[in-house]
Amino acid sequence: MVQTDATYTATGRAVQVHSDWAYRSGRSGRSMPFAVALGVALLAVCVGLGAPAGAQYPPGQPGFIITPSSTTAGSPVTIAGQGCPPGSTVVFTIDGNQIGSLPVSMDSDGTFSGTIVIPANLAPGDYVVVGTCGNVVMSNTLTILSTELPRTGSDRSLPLAKSGLVLIAIGGLLVLAVRGRRSRAAHA
Repeated sequence: MVQTDATYTATGRAVQVHSDWAYRSGRSGRSMPFAVALGVALLAVCVGLGAPAGAQYPPGQPGFIITPSSTTAGSPVTIAGQGCPPGSTVVFTIDGNQIGSLPVSMDSDGTFSGTIVIPANLAPGDYVVVGTCGNVVMSNTLTILSTELPRTGSDRSLPLAKSGLVLIAIGGLLVLAVRGRRSRAAHA
């Protein structure tokens, strides 16, 4: 139903002013609630399908988080976790090679946090980072990204560019020739 706010008469014709959204938009009155419901449903789906905040470990269990979980070789990452014997040291390895170590706090949770630098010689790919402290062994995944830019274009582009310039030059010469011919014909 369309609600009329006021009726004005100008030059003998009645003009109605409406405040209802459905009337102004040319849609029926049911369109607005449907659009709102659709928007809310899409928002709920987007929030539900959002990317996870990174690899998690269960609270109270030994584990650690690497931030960022994707980086380039030679870059620093932050590692934070728990579950080691208080006062011990966590040693981190990739493929059996030590990449760093962090001290464990003296609290009963055995928490640790710090920054280590990923070795510069790692090729792009997924790696398992293993943390060992006493008898506790835990792991997480780290992705090494490529530092090379993707190759785009072609080696064939230079000959094509030369051919294009030659065709433009020929077209320009043809235009000049036609103009000269028209000019001579007009003066004759």
